[in-house]
This record gives sequence, structure tokens and C-alpha cells, in this order.
Amino acid sequence: MRPRADEIVHSIAWTFDRHISSDLSDPFSKSLALSISYLLRSVELRIQHEGPVLWSLNRQIREPLAAVRDLIGSSTKAGNEPIFVALSQEIDAALNTKYREPDDYPTLESVADEAATLRWPLVHAIEALHEHPGLFEASEYQQVREAIQAYHKQQLEAEAVYVQIRSIEGLDPLAGRV
Repeated sequence: MRPRADEIVHSIAWTFDRHISSDLSDPFSKSLALSISYLLRSVELRIQHEGPVLWSLNRQIREPLAAVRDLIGSSTKAGNEPIFVALSQEIDAALNTKYREPDDYPTLESVADEAATLRWPLVHAIEALHEHPGLFEASEYQQVREAIQAYHKQQLEAEAVYVQIRSIEGLDPLAGRV
């Protein structure tokens, strides 16, 4: 289908920058126009990158979740604590959920829902591990924390592709516009 959604947003942004914001004289209006321009670029980049980034991150988050579950299973102390019993069940449910049929196209909505469902157990794991480090063998605990940190680093780097807008093609974004 042409034009694609990212091409439409790009065209709107180009028109806005060259024919609308360039005619603004009020400093507040210029500031708002710059914000709108950046938001349009952000939407354009998200259309291009968000699905593949989330798809990849959904695959990567499974490793630290499984590591947390295995850590809990290796500790008799943690295995008897209600917070860790519930956390293991939450992790298993998230990892075993069928987010779409095998032959279904992975829509952005389904991939985003999967990401949200997988990220909550990791948030809960971080909180629980932080509150109860003494229930685990120190080196195993540290390995799991490092796996979680490595995932977060990958997540931030991957999402930076569509979050940071470095420039607007052909324009100096701050040249007399703010």
C-alpha cells in the first residue's frame, strides 16, 4: 500500500516545517511548532522501528525471566516465601502465554501486549530480589542481577533508535525557532 503510514507522516512533517512553522513569529508558537515537528519525527521512526524492536526485546526478556525462575527454584528459602511462589507463577504464566496463533501475523498490538505482559514479571522480580537478597546464594543472585541489567541495557539501546531524534532533514532545529 502506498503511501505507507511513515511516508504520510514524513510528508506532513515536511509540509509543517516548510510552510507552517516557518511563518510563525511568536516565540511560544515557534516552540510549540518545534515540539510538534519532533513528535511527528518520533511517530515516523516508531512506525518504522517499533515492531521489530519489540519483537526482538520480547525474545531477549525471556532469558532473565527464566533465570529469575531458576534462581527461585534453586533456593529452598525463597521457594517457601509467598512473594517468590507468586512471582514464579507470574513468570511461568507470562512465558507460557500464547500471544498469537503460529500462523497469525504479529501485529504491533499483539507484540506490544506481549511486551507489557513479559515486562511486569521482570519489574516484580527486580523488586522482590532487591528486598530479599539474603534468600539466595550470592554468586547465583549476582548472575541473575547481571542478566537483568544486560537485558535493560539492550532494551535502552534498542528503544533509543526510535526515541531519540537527532536531526530534522534539511533544517537546523534550533536556528531562530525557539
